[in-house]
Amino acid sequence: MKKSLVTLLVLWMAQAVLAQDDFVKGADIGWLTGQEARGQKFYDRTGQERECLSLLKDYQLTAVRRRVWVNPRDGFCNKEDVLQKALRAQKLGMDVMLCFHYGDSWADPGQQPIPAAWKGHSYKQMKRDLTNHTAEVISLLKANGVTPRWAQVGNETSNGMLWDMGHIKKNP
Repeated sequence: MKKSLVTLLVLWMAQAVLAQDDFVKGADIGWLTGQEARGQKFYDRTGQERECLSLLKDYQLTAVRRRVWVNPRDGFCNKEDVLQKALRAQKLGMDVMLCFHYGDSWADPGQQPIPAAWKGHSYKQMKRDLTNHTAEVISLLKANGVTPRWAQVGNETSNGMLWDMGHIKKNP
């Protein structure tokens, strides 16, 4: 009995060590390009101005999350913008997570709008749109030497996505 308790304790401790090795500290940097374009500066604890991703890396963050939109009005969060930030993160040894919003701007439980370019498309065409957009973004990253560690499909999609076509209406 005592030997099995020790074995169980050793296995539990080994699992705890493995879990720590797999733990990721990250940040959503989806707004970074817009902030930089507006002249936003970033500072460390001593008040010294720093490049944002280097600062995050120095504070032991190991990953970044990038939202990607289909055709954003200002160009931020499109596939080219995502590529540039992914390359910067990769250069610092950080992992990249893609968050596909499948819209032209922010998506959340209260809004999941269909991208303007996809409006009026049939269900069959919408499936092709989703497939093509996803493949284009990932192919662009891969062609430039970036392999995302994770991909998130949609953003806060508890009520579905691509409304009205994909809206999940809850019964009262």
